[in-house]
Amino acid sequence: MNEIPEFSPLSLSSVVLELYFSETSALLGTGTAFFYRRNGSVFLITNWHNFSGLNPFTKKPITAHGGKPDRIVIPLLEQIENETIFHKRSYELYKEKNLLKPNWLVHPILKQSVDVVALEIQIPHEYSCLAINDSGLGFKEFIPAVADDVFVIGYPYNIRQEGVLPIWKRASIASEPQYNYDNKPLILIDTATR
Repeated sequence: MNEIPEFSPLSLSSVVLELYFSETSALLGTGTAFFYRRNGSVFLITNWHNFSGLNPFTKKPITAHGGKPDRIVIPLLEQIENETIFHKRSYELYKEKNLLKPNWLVHPILKQSVDVVALEIQIPHEYSCLAINDSGLGFKEFIPAVADDVFVIGYPYNIRQEGVLPIWKRASIASEPQYNYDNKPLILIDTATR
C-alpha cells in the first residue's frame, strides 16, 4: 500500500480539464481549472475559451479543428486507508444537445470579455476536493501589490506530474492591483513563458 503523500493545498485546488465532444468521444484539448466553494456549493473556475472553444474577443475557434467541447472530465481524489487514488469524473457543459444553453456562469456584466466562467459541480460523497478558499492559506489577509511574487499553477501543454498534479511557474504582479486594466477588473502578471 502507498502512504498518503503530502501535497500543497494549492496543487490539490488545481485540476486538469479534459475537454471532449461527446458525439465522437474526441478529446479536443486540455486546460486548467480550480475548485472554489460558495454557499456550500463547489464550482470549477476556468477560462471561458476552454468551455466555448472560442476566442473571447473574436468569437472564432481557438483551435485548427474548430471543435466545441460539450463535456469535461476531471480527476477527483479518493483516500482509502493509506492509499490516494484519483478517479475521472465527467460533467456536462450544456443543458441540451444543440449546445446553446451552457451550464456555466459568466460575469454578470462583462460576460466572456474577462474570459472566466464558473461551473457548479456535484462531488460524490466518496470523493473529495480542496477548494482554493478552503485551503487555509490566508488569502483574505493578503493584499497584492505591484512587483509581488505570485505563482501560476496549471497544466500548460497538458504537462502533469503523476497524471494529475500541476506545475508551478513563478511570476510577478505587473500592474497596480487596485486599478482596473482595460476597464476590466483584471491585473497583469509577468512571467518567462510561452
